[in-house]
Amino acid sequence: MLREFRPSDAASLARVALAAFEQFKLDYTDWQAMAASLARMPELSRTGEIIVAEQEDRIVGGVAYVGVGRP
Repeated sequence: MLREFRPSDAASLARVALAAFEQFKLDYTDWQAMAASLARMPELSRTGEIIVAEQEDRIVGGVAYVGVGRP
């Protein structure tokens, strides 16, 4: 099921975002910085829109849209 992000989704969404990129860990010269950035994905809800994918009451994915000129 797809639905709008809720603040209570923040920790789960951060874990999913990190897990999605972890396979590329060795491709980043500063994985720690990238991981920290990914963990802040839920903060994008302040200036954009986040849709989460939920399966059996568990967050399994998410996508964020931040419009032009937004931080």
